[in-house]
Amino acid sequence: MLTGLECPGCGSQRAVHSLLRGDIAAAVHYNVLVVAFIPYLLLYVVLVLTARLPLPEKHAAAGRKILDTLYHGKILWGILAIVIIFWITRNFTGSF
Repeated sequence: MLTGLECPGCGSQRAVHSLLRGDIAAAVHYNVLVVAFIPYLLLYVVLVLTARLPLPEKHAAAGRKILDTLYHGKILWGILAIVIIFWITRNFTGSF
């Protein structure tokens, strides 16, 4: 650590490794933010992959609507705010 502060991503590789081993408690200990955002990222992957499948228009439109809603610019700004709040909280309260 150059500054002595932990970045929001510190411990993320250990958290993912712990999740892959099935140790959720250790993953949360290493980086709770990564654990919290994995379902969001997995949903994105599923929606993008299913958008490439030849689905009936009704289902394809529903998938596009979910994708547009969950990954809209305002939501992404909200996620950035969450990351910044996590970063500050992690370094100045010692709770994460």
